[in-house]
Amino acid sequence: MDTGITGGRILCYEDGEMIFEEDSTGNEIFIIESGKVEIAQRINGKSITISVLGKGDLFGETAVFTDAPRSSIAIAVGRTTLMSFTMEEILHRMQNNIQFAIAVMQALVNRLRNTSSTLKSSVAMVYEFCEGFTDEIFPEKRPLKLGEILVEMGYLAKSQLERCLQKQKEAHMLEHRHKLLGEIMVELCFITDEQLREALAEQQIRLRNRFE
Repeated sequence: MDTGITGGRILCYEDGEMIFEEDSTGNEIFIIESGKVEIAQRINGKSITISVLGKGDLFGETAVFTDAPRSSIAIAVGRTTLMSFTMEEILHRMQNNIQFAIAVMQALVNRLRNTSSTLKSSVAMVYEFCEGFTDEIFPEKRPLKLGEILVEMGYLAKSQLERCLQKQKEAHMLEHRHKLLGEIMVELCFITDEQLREALAEQQIRLRNRFE
C-alpha cells in the first residue's frame, strides 16, 4: 500500500531486532516502508502479541501525542525498513502539505481500525472463556447462558439457537467482530425485544442467586 508519505529518516532493522521497548521515552512516529512489525506487551513476565503491522502502517504515535512512555514493545519481523518523523516534523509538513496531512490521517485511521478489530477479537475470546469457565464451576446448576434460558422459557427452539450460535461464530471468524447473541436472535426475528429483556432479567436473577 502506497501511503503517499515520504521524506522521513530511513531506518533498517533485522529480523527480531528491537525498535523500541515498553516504558521507554520516544518522540518519533514510524511508518513501515517494507517488512512487518510486531507490537507486544509484557504481562506477568511474558511477551503477548497485540498486533502485527505491515507496509504502510503507522505506529509509535501514542507516546508522541501524549508525551507518555511507550506503552508497548515494537520488534521487527523479517528485514524491515521504516520511515521516522518527529512530532514537530509531522505537524510542520501537515500544515504546509495537504496531501501529506491526508496521508497521515489515513494512516492513523487505519491504525485505529486495526486496534479496534484486535480489541473486539480479545473481547470475544474473553467472552468465550468466561462461558466455559462458568460451565465448569456450575455444571449441575440451571442454565446461565442466555440462549439456553430462552429455550427453557419457550421463546426459542433449539434449532434456532444453533443457527444463532453459528452466525455468531461466522461474525467472529470472518468479520473479526463479536456480535451479541441476543442481537442476532432479534435480527433474525426469532424473538422480540420484550422476550430478550425478560430472558436477560432472568439471567441476572440466576447469577445473583448462585453467588448468594
